[in-house]
Amino acid sequence: AKFLSCLGKMSSSAPKRARVTPPSQLDVLSDAAPSEDDLKQSVALARLLAEQGVGTDARTSATGKAVLQLLNSIALRFVRKVGLAHGLSTEQAEDAGGMLLPIGSYALLDTLMPGADIDVLLLVPYFVERAHFFDGGGLCGLLAECDEVSGLHAVPDAFVPVLKFVTRGVPIDLLLTRLKLPVISRASVTSEVNERLLHRCLDETDAHSLNGARVALGILDLVPNRDSFRSTLRAVKLWVLRRGLGCFAMGYPGGVAWAILTARVCQLYPNAAPSLLFSRFFSVWAQWKFGANAVPVFLNSNIEQSSGGSELPAYLAAADWSSNNKRDRAYLMPVITPCRPRLCASHSVCRTPAAV
Repeated sequence: AKFLSCLGKMSSSAPKRARVTPPSQLDVLSDAAPSEDDLKQSVALARLLAEQGVGTDARTSATGKAVLQLLNSIALRFVRKVGLAHGLSTEQAEDAGGMLLPIGSYALLDTLMPGADIDVLLLVPYFVERAHFFDGGGLCGLLAECDEVSGLHAVPDAFVPVLKFVTRGVPIDLLLTRLKLPVISRASVTSEVNERLLHRCLDETDAHSLNGARVALGILDLVPNRDSFRSTLRAVKLWVLRRGLGCFAMGYPGGVAWAILTARVCQLYPNAAPSLLFSRFFSVWAQWKFGANAVPVFLNSNIEQSSGGSELPAYLAAADWSSNNKRDRAYLMPVITPCRPRLCASHSVCRTPAAV
């Protein structure tokens, strides 16, 4: 009952607590280990989330994995087909490979939320053209031929081009990034899904498509405990859903912003149990200085050093968030992504949604 009250009513008023210090001045508020009561409350929270359909249900997890396995098999057939048409030998086309990277909520939670889609990025070698992705004789055609795919819709002219469809009851948004590599191997890609991999992208569109995967992995790398983060984020997302605060187009923070806010609380209380983290989520952000002259929310304060200090491509550097930029200082709720180009994940937030 306590947690149901939190999910339905919290945020209108928060408990009075000590002033929250900006991250540039304080990295950890408390590193205390969870109490016995915290652990009991976390078990109760997990039980509640499971009852609401947002727990780590084995069937839900299996559905997500089965969908990705199906898409992976189709993607490998696609790359092989293009490779053979490009003049590669059968062996070279087989070895060229491709790789799917979940992005967005599915990547962060490692499970499906009720009614949620799966955003996924397909990494392919240099010889695959974007036209092959949308062509009826390419990936779009292979998906159309699959009996388990329905509602196929291509959006090639979007800022981040995407294929939208449904498979096994799960909505999918499939993106493409082409890399300056003859072979896509998991070992080489997972070791470089950071700023260096941007320089392997063939063009600006490929780099923008890659950014979602980099942000998701960056968040997971910066939380002290992934299991606690994921449990807390599930509770936060359920609260957001109940309160109707998840519509990015209406000026509310999007999914990435809520994830970064949750991750920051996990950093402030690195050893806390999910029940306490969920409570602290509201007390921290109720007191944070948002609005005019807002204090930005970072997960890593010195991002240049963490990324090796390498230069961004010019077309991405222009979008890199900076406190010296008048436009960037004007954001009412600056929640900054953890990899370069640093972006404000809550740039759509305006006065009325911020007040809510």
